[in-house]
Amino acid sequence: MKTIKTSNAVEIIRRKLAVIVGLPLSLTRQTGGSIRVIHFGKIVHVPGRFRRLGSVGEYAIHVQCAWRIEGPHGLVTGDGDRWHPRSGDEARPDFKWEDWNADTNGCLQDERLALLFPKSDFDSGGLMSEPDSLIVQEFDADQFGGLTIHLSGGYRVVLFPSETEAEHWRFLVPNSDVPHFVVRDNLVIDF
Repeated sequence: MKTIKTSNAVEIIRRKLAVIVGLPLSLTRQTGGSIRVIHFGKIVHVPGRFRRLGSVGEYAIHVQCAWRIEGPHGLVTGDGDRWHPRSGDEARPDFKWEDWNADTNGCLQDERLALLFPKSDFDSGGLMSEPDSLIVQEFDADQFGGLTIHLSGGYRVVLFPSETEAEHWRFLVPNSDVPHFVVRDNLVIDF
């Protein structure tokens, strides 16, 4: 793995992510606690854990920083919605915060993501978009490692690093030996 500290992060990010332009944002899932994974391109089935198949796109971004999805009518969801129960759950007489868990009980983030990703992928536990409904039109990067992915239909995925000492996100080719492209603190990029 090669590690560089750069002041030219914008150009490096542009070069690395150019391959997703024109591809659909096809699948998303929560993994590893607070990591949101978004997949681009054709979905393929690969060997997964416990002898089950897993679904992956041609490319993926593992998001560990703050993020949100914006739509033509406002905010769709963001990383903070993971820590809120689904709409109406708190009003139920049997609801108890001490028993609630985003992974087992569901959360507002999953509820809101289902508006854009209406199909469940049982192989990966993720949510799939309709074919060709969220096509990457272009993307912008900033000097802090932030990323805005512009999608068809007026949607945008916005990643905005808000920590000084952390991995923010990584771009990878799932199920391959291609080294990951990692954006982390102080614009140190690993690849």
